[in-house]
Amino acid sequence: MKIISSILLIVISNVCYCQNNTKINTSNYYDYSNMFGTIAYLHDYEVAPIIKDEIIKAGYDYPATNQLMKVQDGQYITLTIYEYRLKFGFLYIQGHHIPLNKNDRKFLLNKTNSALQYAQTEINADKTVGYTKINRLPDNIFVLDENCYWYYSDSKDVSSNSVVSKSTIIEILRQDIRMYLARLSKPVK
Repeated sequence: MKIISSILLIVISNVCYCQNNTKINTSNYYDYSNMFGTIAYLHDYEVAPIIKDEIIKAGYDYPATNQLMKVQDGQYITLTIYEYRLKFGFLYIQGHHIPLNKNDRKFLLNKTNSALQYAQTEINADKTVGYTKINRLPDNIFVLDENCYWYYSDSKDVSSNSVVSKSTIIEILRQDIRMYLARLSKPVK
C-alpha cells in the first residue's frame, strides 16, 4: 500500500510540476480552458488602447480609434483602430460563444481575408435595426475576435502558469497584434 501511495504522490507531483513550468502562450492557452471558474472576455474599450500601443511601439505614427471604412458602395465597417499613413486597420469582432474552442483562432493563420465573412449591426435613423453582411474584408484589415480573448475573471491577476488570467490574455492579444504587424513593411521615418 505504501508503494502505491508513493507512486501516486510522484505522479501527481510530476503533473503539477510540469504544468507549472509550462508558460501559457498563444499555442497552448486553450489547454487551460477546462478549469472551473467564471469566464470573461476582453471588451473593445480594453482592446483599442492595447492595439494603439503596439502600433506605436512598432514605429507607426497615426493610429486612430473608431474609424468608419467604406468597403463597397453602401457597406461600411467601424474599425477599432486605423493607421492613416500606411493605411491598415484592426477590426475587433465583438461577441462570444461557449464552449471555448481552439478552432476559433484558425482565421489568424490566414494571410488574406478571402474566406472571412463579417456581419455588422446597423441602427437606422427610423430606429429599426438591420444587418450588413460583408462577404470579403479588405486585406489591409486585420481581424481580432473576442472569442479568442477569454480569461478566468475570478483568478488573481498575476502571471501564472496554471490559469489564464487577464494579464495572460492581454499578453496573448499583444502577441497576435505583433504577428499581424510583422506582415507589414516597416515604417520609414
